[in-house]
Amino acid sequence: MNNFLIVAKRTDIRKVSLDVPYTADVVLRISSIKNVIALDVDTQG
Repeated sequence: MNNFLIVAKRTDIRKVSLDVPYTADVVLRISSIKNVIALDVDTQG
């Protein structure tokens, strides 16, 4: 998966692939998530 979006959906965070012609998302397993509304990703560090 080279091209993807990271999406917050309150109770989980998902990685959505943009490499395929259909919607394929994966729930990232992160414990203790209760009310996610935003996130920040550092691709350089």
